[in-house]
Amino acid sequence: MRIKKGNLFCLSLIGFVIQIGATDPCTTISFGSYETFIRNIPEDTPVGSVIGILDTYGTENEITLQPINNANLRLELPSRNITLQQQLDTDKGSSSLSLRIRCTPKTEPSSTVTVTIRVLLVDVNDHAPTFSQDQYTVNISEDAAPGTTIFRDAKAHDDDKSGDGNDLFSYSILPGPFSDYFEYEYPLYPDITLKKNLDFEQTTYMEIEIMAKDTPVRGSSLNSTVKLRINVKDADDLNPKFVFDQYFGTVSGNSVPGTLVTVSPSAVSAFDQDTLNAAVKYELTDPKGKFTINDQTGIVSVNGPLGSDANAIVILKAIQTDNPFRWCISTLAIDITGVLPPPTQNETLRFQFQRYNVTLSESTPVSTIVKSLHPTGQKKDSTLSYSIMENQNIFIIQSSGDIVLGKALDYEQLQYYKITVTVTDGQDTAISTINFYVVDVNDNSPVIGTPTVSLSAERVKGTVLTIIEVTDKDANSQFTFQLLSHTSLFAVDLIGQVSITGLPEELIEDKYILTVSVKDNGAPVRESIALVIVNFPASSQPVAKAAIMTESSDILAIGLGAAAAVLFIIVIILIVYIIRRRLYAAEQLDRVKHQRGMNPRGLTYRPGDPSPVPSHFDLKFNGDLEETSEIDGSTTIQDNPLSDSRYRYGYPNLNGDVDLDAGDEEIHIDTAVVPFEREDYFRGSGRMKTFGGGHEECNSSDNSYASDSTGDSNKGLMKNLKKQALANGSDKIGNTNRIPSYMSDSVLESRLGQKSSKEKPEITVYF
Repeated sequence: MRIKKGNLFCLSLIGFVIQIGATDPCTTISFGSYETFIRNIPEDTPVGSVIGILDTYGTENEITLQPINNANLRLELPSRNITLQQQLDTDKGSSSLSLRIRCTPKTEPSSTVTVTIRVLLVDVNDHAPTFSQDQYTVNISEDAAPGTTIFRDAKAHDDDKSGDGNDLFSYSILPGPFSDYFEYEYPLYPDITLKKNLDFEQTTYMEIEIMAKDTPVRGSSLNSTVKLRINVKDADDLNPKFVFDQYFGTVSGNSVPGTLVTVSPSAVSAFDQDTLNAAVKYELTDPKGKFTINDQTGIVSVNGPLGSDANAIVILKAIQTDNPFRWCISTLAIDITGVLPPPTQNETLRFQFQRYNVTLSESTPVSTIVKSLHPTGQKKDSTLSYSIMENQNIFIIQSSGDIVLGKALDYEQLQYYKITVTVTDGQDTAISTINFYVVDVNDNSPVIGTPTVSLSAERVKGTVLTIIEVTDKDANSQFTFQLLSHTSLFAVDLIGQVSITGLPEELIEDKYILTVSVKDNGAPVRESIALVIVNFPASSQPVAKAAIMTESSDILAIGLGAAAAVLFIIVIILIVYIIRRRLYAAEQLDRVKHQRGMNPRGLTYRPGDPSPVPSHFDLKFNGDLEETSEIDGSTTIQDNPLSDSRYRYGYPNLNGDVDLDAGDEEIHIDTAVVPFEREDYFRGSGRMKTFGGGHEECNSSDNSYASDSTGDSNKGLMKNLKKQALANGSDKIGNTNRIPSYMSDSVLESRLGQKSSKEKPEITVYF
């Protein structure tokens, strides 16, 4: 492969440069060239701080460094630290600095190069927005409409570097007594607009505080404030007003036209309620044309014959000269002296009172009758006609004289109304004034400026989070604040200031939603709710949360374990009780049985006459006993005449309880009586013995024996019966006699060959 000479030269040059760059001790390690950068140095870095280091390949033994003079930066040798030696300010200067250093390899003193260190600065929000004046003033007419821009000259300026975001700010109006009258519709612009109507008669000037607050990209937010004074100028928004609502006058009945009417309490006079003091002119309305008034001075005089009327009522009207829509009225009641009053049947039409006062609640429904008028003196066959002289739509008078409410009342707008009512029957006219006083009702709920507030805060006890701003259209309202949630961690005071009361370790959640109740003091009480959402930085205590959860789990486990232990103890107690109860019952039963078995009550046996015909028993192998005697056996079983229910001691009655034909092999005799044996069965003394060796008693008079033995009497008795049967060589079975099967065969066989005496005692067995 052939390589041209030019290409070979280029490749050699590139290799040389690479070799030089890699081995030149004056090149920087970070960039591999004679230039390096130090980035993101805040402009508020203190003087003397080390902001970087020169990282060349060459050590102090390999190169010599000589910095060029620089007012801002200094190279420290031999550490090679770059130190700040003058305060930085990106707002006035450049956003970067540079330091040049001469670097000479010690092996090549003639090969000096310049190494450049460039420092890139970062702007810090160190300037608050400022206003050009300490206070601003503006004049505005009271009739300015809401939404009007009243001022835009309160402009602020931020000296932070433009373009980095730290110079951006917004406007707001701080809370105050008049803050609800104005607003910044667009917070980034200085235009202030009117929110609600002004009233010169209530307030002639207002003052609000404006704040300009920046929103920096880096650093803390800064702000500044300035006050704006608003002078409210009067406007022609009020009607003229008479000095007195009603006047009284007198004049002679013989007066000629032009005669002045004496008026009290003073001359007729009206004025403009606005401070503009506009001139007024007067008018007088008299249906009969008897009186007139000077439109400039208000003097009332006679206009024509007074006739026979003893009095007259005329209507006075004052009109604003520069605005005919502004006017007011009053009445003048004139007494005409020297004239006899007309007969009663010709009584003049009049109201019962010249003035009525009516109190109304502002919640009175529309169309409610608020006043009924009933004038007297109406002419016969005439029709009354009512009218209200004021041009208004609040009250409407009907043809019946009833005044109804035509529009809803609002105490917050107007508390007093006055109307003048006239009535005529075609000949006479009557006039009366009605004053309506509006009573306030709590018909407005508190209005919360910002119903939902979301904010960020640190977990610091005592920190004030926000203030809940509340207004109410009802006059003289006072508010009560109450926190409804997380009351152990937060609190709200009397003025609506929400603050943190919990310790940082108690605030384990990253977000809390606080519910604040705001109530007014009206009747009925009205309530509004505000929400405050508090966002904390992410909690760094997961162990605390786990510990709390573990503690809750431990408490639950302890509670369940205690309940289980109580149940276990109850079960053990019940088991022990049942066992002891059963043992006690068995012991009592054994004791009763023993006592009954030892009862001395027994049977009495008496020897009877020998049977004339002996009975023979044939006891078969299977244990059946058959009676072979032709005569009833001399042994019978009867009820014990000595036994009764009091002496049975719990043993059952055998009478009727044993079925001899049902295959029973033995008779169960529940007694302790044992039969006797004579020493001489045929000729003995007749003494009765017992097998059990128990006590026996002999009655010498009747040779009867009573035994209290408790031995095996059943077997002893039946055994003697079988002996007798075998001795006689025959079996006799009655309906009530059975020989038990437990007698052994050997005993039976030993008795078969024996002969018994023909003299046989008769034995009676009682059960």
